[in-house]
Amino acid sequence: MADMASTAGSMGPEAADGQEHAATLMMLCPVCGSDGGETLGVTGAFGGSLAAAVVMQCEDCGTVYLAPPYEKGQGSADATRDAVAVFERVIDRQKLEVSAGYHFMLAPTDEAELLARCPEGQCFDHILLPLALESSSSPAQLLQRLRRMLKDDGTVDVVVGNVRSSCFEVFGGRHWFAYRFPGSRQHFSIRGIERLAEQAGFKVTGSRTVSAPEAWLQSVRNWLADWRASKLTTKLMTGGWVVPAAVAYLIEAVAAARGKGAILVARLEKN
Repeated sequence: MADMASTAGSMGPEAADGQEHAATLMMLCPVCGSDGGETLGVTGAFGGSLAAAVVMQCEDCGTVYLAPPYEKGQGSADATRDAVAVFERVIDRQKLEVSAGYHFMLAPTDEAELLARCPEGQCFDHILLPLALESSSSPAQLLQRLRRMLKDDGTVDVVVGNVRSSCFEVFGGRHWFAYRFPGSRQHFSIRGIERLAEQAGFKVTGSRTVSAPEAWLQSVRNWLADWRASKLTTKLMTGGWVVPAAVAYLIEAVAAARGKGAILVARLEKN
């Protein structure tokens, strides 16, 4: 898998048109407003589930954003399932780490539902926020709403795909697993989360990366789909048998030990 992954950033046949137009696209970073984004590639055309988008990365805060951003409803049910599956174990681990004494909320991705949970404010000791900042059209405003829901000493754990991960370094130009999630708009480094936290009246008091081997397997599946590999080839290279799982586990274990795990968890507290 390591040799194969070294070439996985190459683009499939459907990426060429989007790459040709990348130079003419101008987008501001959704976190810091900088116009100094670097074009990394083009994603989304493979598999037929999403329209193509140019992948850009802010040189200032490290945030990765898509131009144009995907809108909710563009993705398929399979894309939703695949993206959520990578996060599920991490989310379950985070739930277990929450003290039994906490009044705890797993924040929904639907912002209207979020507001309905706590209309009066200061309801929760702790909020777990996965798969929401990436799809929000205003991530700083989303954090501001969460801040009003927290008690004075409350905390938020943000769970996002890590754009400083080894997995992103290999696949980030096109095939990274998190691009498949419907509504995907932007993706974060710890620097970007710190900027967002400051805008929303939070401070980041701790962060860590978490191992997620499935992120590698899903990214490889995206690469194989892009090159229209057969189902048999995809199953042999990424299927649920011991060799692909073991290789992905070892690669991600090394990455996480270097602080480059596929998932980033950041703890936010009120300023």
